[in-house]
Amino acid sequence: MAWMLVSTGGTFRRPRSVYSFTFAAGPEPQEWPQDVVTFAVSKGWAEPANPPSRQVATASKRKKKPPAVL
Repeated sequence: MAWMLVSTGGTFRRPRSVYSFTFAAGPEPQEWPQDVVTFAVSKGWAEPANPPSRQVATASKRKKKPPAVL
């Protein structure tokens, strides 16, 4: 996985795949598969970023968890 700072949101779809990745602009680094980061950087929508410390990355992932369905 690679990290990037997204300045403009976008969508990446892998060739011959049903999966797509939608990323939104934000001030914090985001973790995505390497091909998504390469695509966003090539389009000028993002800049590569160094991975944050383990503690910061874990806190960031905890914020993204969807609410539990009861």
